[in-house]
Amino acid sequence: MKKNEEKIIVLKNVCKNYKSKKGNINVLKDLNIKFNSGKFYAIIGESGCGKSTLINILGLLDKPTSGQYLFNDKPCEKLTDNEISDLRRDNIGLMFQDYLLNPYMNALENVMLPMLINKNFNKNERESIAKELLEKFGLKNRMSHMPKQLSGGEQQRVAIARSLVNNPQVILADEPTGNLDEKNEIIIFKYLKELSENGKCVIVVTHSKQVKKYADIIYEIKDLELKEVANET
Repeated sequence: MKKNEEKIIVLKNVCKNYKSKKGNINVLKDLNIKFNSGKFYAIIGESGCGKSTLINILGLLDKPTSGQYLFNDKPCEKLTDNEISDLRRDNIGLMFQDYLLNPYMNALENVMLPMLINKNFNKNERESIAKELLEKFGLKNRMSHMPKQLSGGEQQRVAIARSLVNNPQVILADEPTGNLDEKNEIIIFKYLKELSENGKCVIVVTHSKQVKKYADIIYEIKDLELKEVANET
């Protein structure tokens, strides 16, 4: 294993089910997988197969029903809620499908938001980093705009910039290009690829066929299980 391809996330026999009036609903079954730094992973599958559930587990927003999740060799089931929040804040960048921007903050303030609770950044650094990311995603002239003044694609790019401000080890993206045109979709995938080549672990859930041009490894969720599939590009 190369120096910049160290394992970050390991799932051991992870299962997830939900209780309903009709009994347990199984979503994921016996997942055994590791995600390394320096790699771009794509996760595909039909709607309702459990992709978003898996992203929520990987992002420490949800817990497995059984099995073990290790982050940098640390078992996460033993962590307190505060420890999980700190780990997620400092190490995981989340790109949500529905943006989840604060409607009362402009684009620049939304991107700066995760850094407000991170003591590693002072005010000048927060603003400088946020501006640099917004410019990178073609939003130089939209920084003072409120979310309602931005198109869906612009809001998505703001959300992507926000996920990167804490310089996370892992980037988890749930349909990050769902509302983008082809030009901006390519910009985002190229940037995610660049991040993986610079040592980040990038995990993307997507229906986009474009991702196959950039992903190092592609997994498909089918029949509750996660299996690697050949990249035919």
